Amino acid sequence: MPITFQPTLMPRSRLDQALITGISTSLNYAFAALIQDSLEAVALRGAGRTDPTKVDRRTWRRVSIGLDLAAVGAGLAAVEQALRAAELERKRRLDAAKDGKAAEAVDGQALGGPGSSSSKAASRS
Repeated sequence: MPITFQPTLMPRSRLDQALITGISTSLNYAFAALIQDSLEAVALRGAGRTDPTKVDRRTWRRVSIGLDLAAVGAGLAAVEQALRAAELERKRRLDAAKDGKAAEAVDGQALGGPGSSSSKAASRS
């Protein structure tokens, strides 16, 4: 379910929901079109030309498809990295809670946040 359709704690009128959905969809399309046009421009250079009227279309399409596949791979790798980082954070918090350090995991002391020994030492100096 798209995020704009999910219910929130604040009720929305139909007009507000329509505006949010329309703006979100338009921005998503604009971003996707910008990325694809950028890949097409790079593919044109990769095909050895700067003028689309003077390029071999087959070569341009092949380079473009290669760049598209590379972009999909890069996107999947970025998502995998983000999910891995979130999972590692979850495991770190669970381990801290098991070790009796739940307060540190919650208020950021383990990361040098307020109340940690590193921030106390910094305030003394």
